[in-house]
Amino acid sequence: LLSYKQLLASIDVSMGGRAAEELIYGSDQITTGCSSDLVNATNIAKKLISEYGYSQTFGLNSLENEITSSISPQLDLKVHDEVKKMLDESYKRSIKILKYHLNEHRRLSDALLVHETLEENQIKQILSG
Repeated sequence: LLSYKQLLASIDVSMGGRAAEELIYGSDQITTGCSSDLVNATNIAKKLISEYGYSQTFGLNSLENEITSSISPQLDLKVHDEVKKMLDESYKRSIKILKYHLNEHRRLSDALLVHETLEENQIKQILSG
């Protein structure tokens, strides 16, 4: 069982890869590497809103039966809008966290460009200074 906070953190982690690419390389250099992360984040957000009762529009109501059967275009649009809002907020949180740790992030990014993979001791050394 996962809490709401844990599920939001999972979304943030999934959004973090794309956010990191944007910060380091710029918005015009974002790669397709984060596509599976976006799918994962979207699926979690949809479940939060349509199944787990965390919808601002639908409240403590599971739409699971409506989602798995035929869903009206209006209901689908409302779910989509809430998912988009949740993902946008997550992306902003990810950017904020990455900006706060930008120096460490750049050092790790530079090291990965040279070495491709890093061991735990290398990461600790890079982060310590």
